[in-house]
Amino acid sequence: LDGEGLGKAATAAAREGLDDAAWWEAFTARTKELANTLAMHDVSLILNGMARARRMDKKLVEALLPRICSNLVYLTSAHLAMLSSSIAKAEINNPQFALLLTRELKARLMEFHSSMELTMIINAVSKLRVSDEDLYRRFVTHIQSRMGHESFHVRDISVIVGALARVNCADANMMSRFADCAVQTLPQATPLELARLMHA
Repeated sequence: LDGEGLGKAATAAAREGLDDAAWWEAFTARTKELANTLAMHDVSLILNGMARARRMDKKLVEALLPRICSNLVYLTSAHLAMLSSSIAKAEINNPQFALLLTRELKARLMEFHSSMELTMIINAVSKLRVSDEDLYRRFVTHIQSRMGHESFHVRDISVIVGALARVNCADANMMSRFADCAVQTLPQATPLELARLMHA
């Protein structure tokens, strides 16, 4: 498999819930072989698939980070969200990546339109230990603006408010607006989603 094939395979395997340890080991080994030549959009799909399947390889992510840091500017909002989420799930604390991601998001936040992208990126940023209060204020303003154009499910709202609570960037007025939005789909909330809302 080449980089494109690996990206497609990771996406399909995660979607199908493939739980074959030998397959994932071979997949990871092949990804490491091609690590220096993989296109960034393929890296996003590969790591996103591995994260969804809970098959993250910390050493692989660490090996890819220098190239990722150098190429953030070329990623679409969707690929940037997937990549950031994957790195957060790998539990890698890389201050340089966090700094570069913060700069990139401040410049391009308006490119994030869908509830899925916004939910994924704010959750990732909060887990990556980004502590830029101005960035979170911009997130809240942009997300609440998008709530007027895009449908945000209680699932999305629970993750967003959970992320804001994680970094202590929540106030009563802000939470009130999110709560009003969550009410629309509240009957569909899972116990975990309700717990996140209550905690926040």
